[in-house]
Amino acid sequence: MALNELERLKERVNKDPSSKLFVPLAEEYKKAGMFEEAVDVLMKGLERHPNYMSARVSLGKIYIEKEMLNEAGQEFEKVVGVIPDNLYAHKKLAEIYKNLDDRNKAVEELRVVLRLNPTDEAAAKSLASFEEKSFAQPEIQETIEIFTKEEKLSEIPVSEQTKEAEIEESFDKGVSEGPRVRIRDADIFISQGRYIEAFDIYDKILSVEPGNTYALQRLEELRALLKLLGKSEEELIMRLNRFLDGIKKRRDEFFGTS
Repeated sequence: MALNELERLKERVNKDPSSKLFVPLAEEYKKAGMFEEAVDVLMKGLERHPNYMSARVSLGKIYIEKEMLNEAGQEFEKVVGVIPDNLYAHKKLAEIYKNLDDRNKAVEELRVVLRLNPTDEAAAKSLASFEEKSFAQPEIQETIEIFTKEEKLSEIPVSEQTKEAEIEESFDKGVSEGPRVRIRDADIFISQGRYIEAFDIYDKILSVEPGNTYALQRLEELRALLKLLGKSEEELIMRLNRFLDGIKKRRDEFFGTS
């Protein structure tokens, strides 16, 4: 039965090469395990109909079965370039980039999939899996480097040394007991993934000097890092947002009354 359909479609396409029946013909070749013939039919059809996205989807699927992932990715990229909300193409791209070990592109595609279909549990699990491993990836590493450089005091610019000295002096004046805290202490905690301890240090410094832009900058950098790390840190991000809003409000009130 399948061979009869294949021959029927083949005859019709041969009679009318401009027909779009080349796509179902390619599907019949694929069902019969004739992948080379399917690719050949689709390539010739796309020469006549380059914007026929159904043909590119079919070609991409065959490339995946042939383990030609780069070629498959190119076809699905063309599809989403013309139809940005094509959910199927984005899902295939996420699979392709995952298998190609291209984490950044895989994560990008998974986020698009979840934006188009928030109930896609498989995509949500895949994205969560990527985010759990995010410390080892270059995109996150660039942000982490802000905190993980081991800076010797002699290597820090004079202006930065002055800022930190002023922070410590302000903290000493405001707190009579307990150990002193420094921004570099918070940096160490961040490099160890101990974000709450780092936050507490910034909290103490800013409770003494709410207008300290240097400490506020570090907090903003911490918030940016946490957003990159994903949903597992959402609660701390919310806490950071509330804290920063409060600091800015107190600072505005101070300057408004001075």
